[in-house]
Amino acid sequence: MDKLASFVKSKEGLAMQNELGDIYVVELTNKNVDDHDLSIFKQPCANEITYLSLNGTQVTDEGISKLASLHRLDDLDLGYTNISGNGFAKLEFESLKKLSLRGCEKLTIIGFKEIIKCRNLEKLNLIESNIDDLFLSEIAKLPKLKTLWADCTKITNDGLPFLNGMTQLISFSSRETAVTREGMLQLLQHLPDLNQEFIM
Repeated sequence: MDKLASFVKSKEGLAMQNELGDIYVVELTNKNVDDHDLSIFKQPCANEITYLSLNGTQVTDEGISKLASLHRLDDLDLGYTNISGNGFAKLEFESLKKLSLRGCEKLTIIGFKEIIKCRNLEKLNLIESNIDDLFLSEIAKLPKLKTLWADCTKITNDGLPFLNGMTQLISFSSRETAVTREGMLQLLQHLPDLNQEFIM
């Protein structure tokens, strides 16, 4: 058993191997994992990881920077952690397509500017996070974003015009926010392909 497999087992997490025996899925949701622990992801044995969940762990921006060598990562779950986004400054996640920051209540605009450098993001989960309209202006810079979950956040109708140019966006959810039906109808005039199921 390699170092990564031993680490995941010691944390009572889940690791899945591909046909070559390389670990490509690591699930550590709600496990006792902190910044120091993330050094394991600097090991060559972690290079094939495509999915990593650190949801509900104790990791911070300082630890996130240790994920820099995960070049194949395409799905990262950092939900319910205390990150601000600053930890992404040293990361180049060119393969990352799905990112969950659900329940992250310490996101900052400065940190978020680092997060949106992940230019290939297609799905972004911000449910129950502390984002507001200003964050939408940054989200609008993601050229490939197709799905945005922003339920239970501080966004309002005032922020929706930032999304007007996101012609690739097909799913946008804003339940339990100050966004109204009228606001969504205005957005639909610019994004006619936006999923109808999300209209309140």
